[in-house]
Amino acid sequence: MNTLTLGRNCVAVALLAVLVTTLSPHSPVQAADDDVVDKLTPRKLERIMNSFNDVKRFKEVKENYYTFEIDGFKVILFNDGVALELLTVLDTKTTLTKLNEWNRKMRFSKAYLDKDGDVILAHSLDLTGGVTEENVKTFLASMVVLRPLLKKCYGSVGTGRTR
Repeated sequence: MNTLTLGRNCVAVALLAVLVTTLSPHSPVQAADDDVVDKLTPRKLERIMNSFNDVKRFKEVKENYYTFEIDGFKVILFNDGVALELLTVLDTKTTLTKLNEWNRKMRFSKAYLDKDGDVILAHSLDLTGGVTEENVKTFLASMVVLRPLLKKCYGSVGTGRTR
């Protein structure tokens, strides 16, 4: 399979993955007003994380900074109250050209090289329009879909690690 065909296949799979993980029957429009929040307190975030069966070893490292494992890999979570950001370090080597290709094709996630040359996969959720607990869980689940997709399209990712 040539690179162009692989790239097109990855884009099709990526779009399908994003659609599947973002289309939830529990959208904010269908939720009761008191179920929609536009800010997540640390206490509410911890309750949501602990109710999510796939999240293991969730712990607060310092204010607004958490670590946990999901689907066997380590993830860092930042919560500034109005947005959530997930980060995971991928054990792979790739080029900036390939990462730029990923970033051009994907929405709501990005992949980049950090200052040490490690590949980082980041995924963000803006809370300012309001979200439900189900939206947060769907956001977490999308990382499980995006990580192997990046692996398939751009190389082996290994087990992930946090610093």
